[in-house]
Amino acid sequence: ARAAANAGKEIRLSAARGIIYDRFQKPLVENRPTFSVLAKVPDLLRASNLSRLTGILNLTEEEIWKLLRAADLEQTSSLILARDITPETVIQLKSADLPGIEIVDDYKRIYVHGPALAHVLGYIGPDENNEVSGKVGLESFYDQFLRGQSGEYVLYRDTFGNILDKKNITESVPGNRLDTTLDL
Repeated sequence: ARAAANAGKEIRLSAARGIIYDRFQKPLVENRPTFSVLAKVPDLLRASNLSRLTGILNLTEEEIWKLLRAADLEQTSSLILARDITPETVIQLKSADLPGIEIVDDYKRIYVHGPALAHVLGYIGPDENNEVSGKVGLESFYDQFLRGQSGEYVLYRDTFGNILDKKNITESVPGNRLDTTLDL
């Protein structure tokens, strides 16, 4: 039964949001590749994992519990604990070999002109499904257009939790390009 439970764990891949361009076809926002920490909730709740993660990610147990309470666990059994982690943190997590903790490819939204266009472009943040969504401005108004489609892959493990294979179910599709008439 344990082998069957570990056999296939589906993990969601975030799709990169579409780029917003000005009237001269220069990007106003960009996506910088980065890494995030994804945790399977049942594995996260083990006391040893929780205490080791708080040290590596510089989070308190209270902050992790707050993330758990805010997540819609009926929709997903995974939770993003940290985004845009440093290479040093990646190495620490890989060497800690914590079951149920995955390092996944992600991106960080970069606003090229900083806060100068914040009133028009808006900003992004996590929604109730632990996905990134637009909160205000163009990011919010064109959220579905910019969002893209998330992909999924499956991790196959043995009874000890060791990863045996990784297979893509669906590829993520980046969001659409948004051309505007904005002139900085």
